[in-house]
Amino acid sequence: MVAGKRIDRNENLIKAIFGIGFRFHPQGGLWGWFFLIGESRFLGMTEKTDQKRMHLYLLRHGESYGNATGDYSLLESDSLSERGCEQAQKVAEALSLESLDRIVVSPLLRATQTIFPYLEKSGQTAEIWPELAEIPWRGEREPVAESWPTEPPRLPEEMAHRFVFWEGNPCKPAPGESIGQGLRRVVDAEARLRKLYDEGCQSLLMVSHGHFLRKLLNLILKTEKPLFYHHRNVGFSRLIIEDNIYCNGINLPIDDISVGH
Repeated sequence: MVAGKRIDRNENLIKAIFGIGFRFHPQGGLWGWFFLIGESRFLGMTEKTDQKRMHLYLLRHGESYGNATGDYSLLESDSLSERGCEQAQKVAEALSLESLDRIVVSPLLRATQTIFPYLEKSGQTAEIWPELAEIPWRGEREPVAESWPTEPPRLPEEMAHRFVFWEGNPCKPAPGESIGQGLRRVVDAEARLRKLYDEGCQSLLMVSHGHFLRKLLNLILKTEKPLFYHHRNVGFSRLIIEDNIYCNGINLPIDDISVGH
């Protein structure tokens, strides 16, 4: 596969083996081949075609109490901290002028709280995909499991009017999930994104978690070896999915988001 044509000769676009387009950032050293910093101009393509195109935005949730304190043992550790609530408002402001075909979100509270202010402001509804919950990251590597255990989700009543569950099935992963079961969810989520692309979805925002997004990016970009795609709280990555896949920024600040069609 061959990556798309670049629009600016000053932009050093890598035409990667797997059809994945990256811009090189000279200050990034080795990691500059994978991480893009600042304004991106690759959204406008030189050659216009009738082929399908999806703009995919992968957003990590705002800071939770667990992130802030390092203590994940308490129920409230899944809620946004004061800083996380401020970050959620920034998300709402950054997205206020954008148009998204679809918003999908993890069932965990820190993710739903992150997108809720925008949903209230825009009047939109988000789909909760149970697969998007955080995955286990400690332990031995395992093959992808066939299935994963579920339990009822926690969604505050005052937020419920802005969310629907995928296929009307309210659930989230149950505690004690194995690494292989978590990977099963990543694989299922990627397959669903492909299906939405085939159905003509042009822009999709996914709100999820750091380790989940790292695994998902490695799967989408078909990396030969796993790469550590880090996301700060409310950092986002931007991809263009066509016949080939173009990575147009990793861990960008939320203020840089711009939704294209």
